[in-house]
Amino acid sequence: MAALLLLTALAAAAPPLSRAPTPLPPPDRLRREPAPLLAARPAPRALASALGWIVSLGSAAVYSPIAFRLLTTHEAEGLAIQTWLLSTVGFGAALVYPLRHRYPLSSYAEYVCLATQSALLLLCVAVYGGHATPLAACAGLSALLGIGAVGAALVPLRFTKIIQESRGAGSTLLIGSILPQITKNFRRRSGGGWSPISSALSASGAAIRVFTTIQLTGDRLLLVSFLIGAILNSILTAQILIFGNA
Repeated sequence: MAALLLLTALAAAAPPLSRAPTPLPPPDRLRREPAPLLAARPAPRALASALGWIVSLGSAAVYSPIAFRLLTTHEAEGLAIQTWLLSTVGFGAALVYPLRHRYPLSSYAEYVCLATQSALLLLCVAVYGGHATPLAACAGLSALLGIGAVGAALVPLRFTKIIQESRGAGSTLLIGSILPQITKNFRRRSGGGWSPISSALSASGAAIRVFTTIQLTGDRLLLVSFLIGAILNSILTAQILIFGNA
């Protein structure tokens, strides 16, 4: 009995057995997940956001020289109504994808400005160019914007990728509005009466957007669209500087 009590006391006084160490995960699980190809660090991301707002503010002046000439002269000679119709639809289509995917406003706010300016210029060219009465032009523009807004709101989210590739339609429409002007300028060796301020601001804004898109969203479709815009507007600016508008 005494021996049993002694063994019990020794067992109670003995330190508890340590738990077996948790086995380490396999080496392949210790590897860090690869960072996204276009992941942004905090500092570049903040810079990209700031640049995005600067571009957005600057975009408010992109078409101002053209609008000023229209409003002061009431003449739309040399401005094709098709250009502004395509620009309005193209910039509007470009808004669907980032809006529905809730991207930061600073990553596409200039498209809001450009779509608004294009719509107003479409209205001015329609009226001053003799294509429609003021009432008919306002009614037509309102119908166009209303149909676009309803369509953008109702389109299923899974189809917005297709719409963005229709930046393929958006980009194609915008390219289609600029390419005829570039071709005509080469043929006539002229700047075509286009404002160098407008084309230079468009080229600079698109170039900055290449950087902000990489830092803020990493969306390759947006990136390609901005690259195309930067190249075409740079060509247009070069034509104006080389050929002049005489």
